[in-house]
Amino acid sequence: MSPQLYHFVSLYEQVLPEAEIVYDLGNQNQRPPPITEGLHGEKRAKDVTFTAAEHGEQGHPDPEQNSEGKLGLFGKKVMVHESDPSKDNMILNERSAEDIRCAIQQIHSTVQAKREGANLIKDQSTTRRTGDSGRLMKLLPLCAVDKAYENREKHNSQIKKRNLVLKIQDDRRRAKDNIDEFLGDKVKDAVDQDARDSQILQQQVQNNFLDSSNSIDKVKQRHRLFCNQKEAKRSEYLLAKEFNIHHLSVAKTLLRHDRMIRSQEEMKEKIRLVQNVREDEDGQKEFMKCLQEHRQLLLQIENASEKATLGSLVLQKSNDRLHEARARVTATKGQRVTAQAMCKVAVKQPVTKGTPQKHGRT
Repeated sequence: MSPQLYHFVSLYEQVLPEAEIVYDLGNQNQRPPPITEGLHGEKRAKDVTFTAAEHGEQGHPDPEQNSEGKLGLFGKKVMVHESDPSKDNMILNERSAEDIRCAIQQIHSTVQAKREGANLIKDQSTTRRTGDSGRLMKLLPLCAVDKAYENREKHNSQIKKRNLVLKIQDDRRRAKDNIDEFLGDKVKDAVDQDARDSQILQQQVQNNFLDSSNSIDKVKQRHRLFCNQKEAKRSEYLLAKEFNIHHLSVAKTLLRHDRMIRSQEEMKEKIRLVQNVREDEDGQKEFMKCLQEHRQLLLQIENASEKATLGSLVLQKSNDRLHEARARVTATKGQRVTAQAMCKVAVKQPVTKGTPQKHGRT
């Protein structure tokens, strides 16, 4: 065997056991092989769900985020959304199934190509088989090496995918740890804030209690002062009331005494006036009596004089009428006698005050 062929065979023997190790992505209980150092620095996959860009934090990079994927808080609060494990497992299973289908299709195509090549070789004549047997023997190691390289590339791709899945899981675990740490910090801050608030509330309650007690003391003091002032005003009012009562009683007594004195004086004055009036009335009565007596005397004298004058006048008139009657009788005797009624002559006539004067004038 040539040295080159020996080298390919030894390489095939080294690569083939590694190609037989296939990590089942669907089996979560299988222990993964160790991760190579060359894959630690690879760029994170695009399907990592826990990033700040998915939460609207674009344009505000976090300076506290380190190379290990840890997240810090700077400025605004980072909104955290925990990924769904069932959905992630479904996505990984779909991708692993696609990879497996691609690998199976590639293997089938390779096997089909080999079968077609084998069929072509079988269909050839025996002479050609015997002629090309040496050439086929030389190509078999190359096919084995090619298959070993193909299996190695497939194994490397599976290892990369596995490492990518492990990295995603590690990132998710770190993100979950960061979320738990963030929530723990929030809970701790909330507990501390609650303690501070309770302390402030207790202090405010104590201050309110002191203020209320002070206000109650002030109100009680003002009430006592008000009661004292009210009692003092009440005593002053009672004193003023008693003074007014005594003053009114004394004033009423004095007024009653003055009224009695005035009434007595008025009574005396009225008695004196009544006596004066009675004396005047008695004097007037005496004077009127004297006047009436004098008037009666005068009237008697006047009546007597009037009676005398009246008697003289009546007598004269009667005489005159008698003479006239006699004259008419004498005159009528010489003429035709005619009967005529005689006028009745009054014998007595009333005498007035003007009668004597009238008779005197006549």
